Amino acid sequence: MITEMKTNDYIAAKLSTLLLLLLAYCFCAPQLACAQDENEDYVTVTVKFYKEEGKKEVPQVNTPEMFAFKMREVTITNLRTKAKFKPNEEDGSITIKVKRKDKLRFSAPDFKLRDVTIDKFSDIEVHLISLDTELDEAIVNTGQVVRSGAGITIPKPRGNYLIYNYKLRVHRKHFGRDGRLIAQPVLYNHDKDTMFYLRPKVFERPEYNKSQDRMYGFDVEENDPLGEYITAVTKEDSLKKYYLFDKNKAEYKDLSKFKKSLKRVSNFFKKRLKHRKDDQYYLTWVDSAWVENPRDFVSTTLRYKTEDYMEVKWDSTEMVSVGTSYPLRWLEYDAGIAEINDGRVPKINKESKEESDKADLYFPNGKAYFDPENEHNKQELAKLEERIRTYTSVSYYNLQRITMTCTSSPEGRYADNAKLAYKRSAFAVEEVRKIWGKPDADIRPQYDVAPWTAVAELLRKDSLFEQADAIERIAKSSPNDMDAQGKEIRNLDKVFPDFYELLKQKYLPQLRRMDYSIKYNMDREPTLEETRENYAKHKDSKLPEYAYWQLYRNAENDSISESLCREALAKHPKSSYARLFAHDLQVYLIRQHRPDTTLLLPYIGIGKWDEINVAHAVALLQTGHLQSAVNHMHDIRLTGKTKFLKSICAALTSGNENDPVYDEIASSSQCNHVVVLLHQDKNEEAYDIAQQMPDSLAMKHYLMATCLSRLWRANSSKVEGAKNKAKQHLEKAFELDPELKIVFEKDADVNIVFFEGDEDASSKQLFAKMLPRHKRLEEKESKRPRTQNFLEYEGKPYGSKWKGYHVIDKPE
Repeated sequence: MITEMKTNDYIAAKLSTLLLLLLAYCFCAPQLACAQDENEDYVTVTVKFYKEEGKKEVPQVNTPEMFAFKMREVTITNLRTKAKFKPNEEDGSITIKVKRKDKLRFSAPDFKLRDVTIDKFSDIEVHLISLDTELDEAIVNTGQVVRSGAGITIPKPRGNYLIYNYKLRVHRKHFGRDGRLIAQPVLYNHDKDTMFYLRPKVFERPEYNKSQDRMYGFDVEENDPLGEYITAVTKEDSLKKYYLFDKNKAEYKDLSKFKKSLKRVSNFFKKRLKHRKDDQYYLTWVDSAWVENPRDFVSTTLRYKTEDYMEVKWDSTEMVSVGTSYPLRWLEYDAGIAEINDGRVPKINKESKEESDKADLYFPNGKAYFDPENEHNKQELAKLEERIRTYTSVSYYNLQRITMTCTSSPEGRYADNAKLAYKRSAFAVEEVRKIWGKPDADIRPQYDVAPWTAVAELLRKDSLFEQADAIERIAKSSPNDMDAQGKEIRNLDKVFPDFYELLKQKYLPQLRRMDYSIKYNMDREPTLEETRENYAKHKDSKLPEYAYWQLYRNAENDSISESLCREALAKHPKSSYARLFAHDLQVYLIRQHRPDTTLLLPYIGIGKWDEINVAHAVALLQTGHLQSAVNHMHDIRLTGKTKFLKSICAALTSGNENDPVYDEIASSSQCNHVVVLLHQDKNEEAYDIAQQMPDSLAMKHYLMATCLSRLWRANSSKVEGAKNKAKQHLEKAFELDPELKIVFEKDADVNIVFFEGDEDASSKQLFAKMLPRHKRLEEKESKRPRTQNFLEYEGKPYGSKWKGYHVIDKPE
């Protein structure tokens, strides 16, 4: 009984407690709801893009299209609710429901991460600051700097391709199991003032890779835009291993089991836990890019970001190279190119020659004369007079005969047209006789009537094929009766309305023309003074090849010689001497380091002049068209000098640094010996050989600086103070040959030594100098559509250790 009473009292107590709680809840719930509502409201956020100039923040100026493009990449994340928002692309604004003390994170590629805490419910303007280029990320741990990010990747030319060995370190915290890393190299060519995007590279953790594969229907390469660039990365690929202790070390061998256990516990905290934060993925891959000239000044940046399904975890851009490592640019070779001075040069030809041209004189329809005062006729007569004066005013020319040929159109009766053509020819003869100034001059009239088939040819040029076919059929049906042909052609108006009127207005006038030919010879060889005087009087006229050759070979300077050669080529493009002028012009251009690779194209090939073939090969080498030079060398006869030239071509395009051709080149001179050793990365041997070169050579000091710079970068103990000595040799080289300064900036082997501080600081200063150039090229690039074709080389990428090459397709 007592037990039942206690149980009832217990139940009653619990029920009363429950009722009290319900009453409290009913009383307080409205108040809590009200308080909650007071702590939650809408705010309008506006995002703006800014950049840092010195210590100031300056708004970025963007076109509406560029602003919208950047705004599409902005993500706003509420760190409390994990909700994500996208601002309006037009003005960057968005209205968001938030609570007090909520933290909003603003992220966008190429901009600094920005966190904003909501203190009050009012409109907010957030400035995203441009990252420009982040050169380093350093994390201090256990007393040493552990660097993550892109390593310096200096390209090495191989033929017309730049070979890149990319290196990228990524912390474990940036590259989680459900993530991917995208690396995008960008090449800036400062000599060509262009930039283009190299092939990207994508690394994925296995879990992310499997999910992507399922999401894209087990065909990632086909459906994912980045599918063909993906490599899966596993834990074991590149992470550091921090073992509890090394069993092979002597300090562990003699320990008892108890002491070994203590060591395990101690190392667990010292290494396993403490160092795990520094675990990094070491990602490497090889790629290549085609360039028009491997000697061009190029720099390369690598943008990389890691992301998971929700957000971008790490986004940075680093400069990985300024210039190229290309010692082969200094190879010496003598191809023996020189002007041609043998019996192939132009000579005086005293035999009679004949030149023809057209005088486009206007004859009124049906008239036997033209109006000499007509403005068009005056211009045509002036040109004819200029041509005649060329041969009558020079003592060594003998003008023999002029033939005037007048042609009339086939309109009307054939007999009347022939008579009209004769009268026009006779009238033209008298006018030319006045110009010549000799009453007894041999000027012969000729005449002709243009056939209707000539009209058909003009119609075909204007794509009037049906009308042209009709006229040709009529001409074939009555081949010997032009009058009958004319009647039938006039009846074509029934088939082609207003056709004959079109012929009269446009095509028949083109057949009323006057041609002339001038026969002359040269009585003697002119003196240089006579040729110069004749050239000055008739500079716009077409002088014979010999005159241009005589003037060119006796020109006062190279500029005049070049001008005369170009003029001779323009006036006599089909002459047998054209290749002679073209060859000598190329020799001038090569000496001035500005060859024209198209100049000798009409004159090269198997069986052509050796001098022209060799000059063209040297022009290709100087302009960096290395593979084209190799292909062209197959057409050149093998001699002592051409054999060495072929070795030079092979060395510049060979992918094997141990190719026997390098031994042949190295034995040719001390300079070439040093260059070959540098190409093979035998820097200490190269330094020893370079010291033996004469001190008076600028190239000796430049190569010494290259060797010392490499030894300094490799921390070699061979030379003490290598960096300072490299500077001294560079200064001496510039003193002896100031033109070396032009190459210095684009030579990655030496350009870093003139920056103060340690290696990293030097890199930062050198790389920061390039940023304004990059920005200008990026602005220029953003204004034009970008198209690039990629080719796969040596198989598809597979695995994190893949060593194939991505190749940018050579542009047309």
